[in-house]
Amino acid sequence: MKCDYCGTEISKWTRFCPFCGTRQIPVQEHDGEPAFAPEQPPVLDGETFTWQPFQPKATLLQDAPEEPEISDEPSVSDTPRIQLPTRRSLTKMVFLGMVTLGIYPLVIWSRMVTELNLAASRSDGARTMPYFAMLWLVPLTLGIYPLVWFHRFSRRVGLELRRRGIDRAFGARDFWLWEMLGSLILVGPFVYVHRLTGAMNAINADFNARG
Repeated sequence: MKCDYCGTEISKWTRFCPFCGTRQIPVQEHDGEPAFAPEQPPVLDGETFTWQPFQPKATLLQDAPEEPEISDEPSVSDTPRIQLPTRRSLTKMVFLGMVTLGIYPLVIWSRMVTELNLAASRSDGARTMPYFAMLWLVPLTLGIYPLVWFHRFSRRVGLELRRRGIDRAFGARDFWLWEMLGSLILVGPFVYVHRLTGAMNAINADFNARG
């Protein structure tokens, strides 16, 4: 027979359902042997009391895991794997430029363009032409395109400083004021490189920390 309360197959001589625990009331069958039917669940305070099925393999309640603390500081996983240099200086460029016969400054210029593209392209969607590709256009444009290139590069550095909230003034005017007009007093280009390396160091440091 089946328990009419939970439907579990039980013996007709079973007094309590082994699954739901409902007491079976004896009834008379046709062959004269007593059998048991499920007892109606008791009513308590107007609400029907129901039996809960027995679960022999029920798992014990475990303490809920603690919620991770939310911090404004970037985690190790948030920081980029590539760490950009942040200690470039005019002194190093001049000294190593003399030692390498002018090769070191060219490499640094090329790397600064790559670093700016890495730090800024995700937000502004632009890309600055590689430095050595720009040099190939110098004779083809009679020296005009480098002026456009330096203007755009310097302007983009200034925009990235402001986007990242870095309190450092730099922009295209530094190129025209120090690199172009300042060349008349010889020290102008050195001032421009000094200001540019400082701006790129600040951008790289912020990129290393926040991406």
